Amino acid sequence: MSPVESLLPAGLPTVDLIEPKIEPCLKSVDFVESLADVYTKVENSSQLEKSDRFLEQCAVFKGLSDPKLFRNSLRSARQHAVDVHSKVVLASWLKFERREDELIGLSAMDCCGRNLECPRACLMSGYDPDSVKDPCVCLRWQPEEDVSMGDEEYLTFDADEDGGGDDDECDMSFCIGDDEIRFCCEELKSACDAHLASLVCDMESAVILIEYGLEEGANLLVAACLQLFLREASIFNEQSLCDATVIAMEEEMKSNNTVMLLERLGECATEDWQKQLAYHLLGVVMLERKEYKDAQNWFEEAVEAGHIYSSVGVARAKYHRGHKYSAYKMMNSLISVHSPVGWMYQERSLYCTGKEKLMDLNTATELDPTLPFPYKCRAVLLVQENKLESAISELNKIIGFKVSPDCLELRAWISMALEDFEGALRDVRALLTMDPNHMMFYGKKHGDQLVELLRPLVQQYSQADCWMQLYDRWSSVDDIGSLAVVHQMLANGPWKSLLRFRQSLLLLR
Repeated sequence: MSPVESLLPAGLPTVDLIEPKIEPCLKSVDFVESLADVYTKVENSSQLEKSDRFLEQCAVFKGLSDPKLFRNSLRSARQHAVDVHSKVVLASWLKFERREDELIGLSAMDCCGRNLECPRACLMSGYDPDSVKDPCVCLRWQPEEDVSMGDEEYLTFDADEDGGGDDDECDMSFCIGDDEIRFCCEELKSACDAHLASLVCDMESAVILIEYGLEEGANLLVAACLQLFLREASIFNEQSLCDATVIAMEEEMKSNNTVMLLERLGECATEDWQKQLAYHLLGVVMLERKEYKDAQNWFEEAVEAGHIYSSVGVARAKYHRGHKYSAYKMMNSLISVHSPVGWMYQERSLYCTGKEKLMDLNTATELDPTLPFPYKCRAVLLVQENKLESAISELNKIIGFKVSPDCLELRAWISMALEDFEGALRDVRALLTMDPNHMMFYGKKHGDQLVELLRPLVQQYSQADCWMQLYDRWSSVDDIGSLAVVHQMLANGPWKSLLRFRQSLLLLR
């Protein structure tokens, strides 16, 4: 068996087995118009509405490649939040976006020094957007006397001693263990609520106290428990669905928990954009689970709610259910009714063949040169014509300004067919830097396995040679080559902190 045959158990790629991902976000026909509309809503909204409007702006920015725009809107949503539950959820979301919890030695409840995300600042109710610029509240926090929460220990308040002897005023109780704390006034209840919230310091106390908080309507206590769940355990309730679904979609899209969260998100949605997002995400998840009938139903719900891009999902679900012509007609209708957009022609290209397919792919690239799928599809069509060098050139066009693991995989695949093992290994190492768990050849082989198979077929370099290569590639702004060299050096030698730093700079670029 030749080296190429052993490396390519799945053979060469074919057009029928590649299709573009449906983006799990809101996507408009006219992005500028949508952005202007959200901006107008933000400007015209009241103080109590601003946080929700910035959240809508987050949903619009989520589909863009620049995460800074999304995070800026998320920070603005937290800045203008009014109630403690919103502050807790949005601050936890911001913390998740920075991935700070992944750093060794940091606790999820540690204060980062920013009032915007401070766990204690989040538990202060009221609208005060300027407070995010103040020194962190932790610097001004005066800890109260510790109160032990043993099974038999309790706090007691005597209504008569506080001048609250009327029976009518003592109509609220808050139970801990087998004893009762009776409240003679709302002020006393609020003070106790705040004190109990300050006692929430670990999962055990949060699990115990949240039940009482929910029973007695102790909002601050519930918020403190929710904050700890969000930051430490990924346990969520209906008040944190947006944050929870984001994490669930990233970590385990096909899971039943993700479906449950999205269904609950749809039930809680009150505004059109919330319904569009929830139904569209449900369609995306069902499509990934290959439950095509359910996927079609959810995408149709999103379209009915006003999300035109979900029509792509309807067409894709029909296609997988064997209704290819119906999917083609649907995209035809969409193109004839709306202003032409690249993703419309990209989707229609899936449902036609020959020259018509190539024309749609070319039109999609003309309208939106950043779409990777048309380049990939044209490259595979060239492979089928045995024009491997031309296929590599086609992929180089998109990789030159938008690097993605799937494009690198396809180029490595074709490079192996050309017996360019050096180039193939470079691309595989680079894509593993971006996605360490990437599976090659339609999910049949892990990238690390392919690296081991390719290594004996290329020239071996010492660590000193690798440093020279890294310097040359870095100087010539060869980011993919630099990532590949760093990946090799991390597997072979010391200086890992320096190499990780260089790797992070490359990934930021």
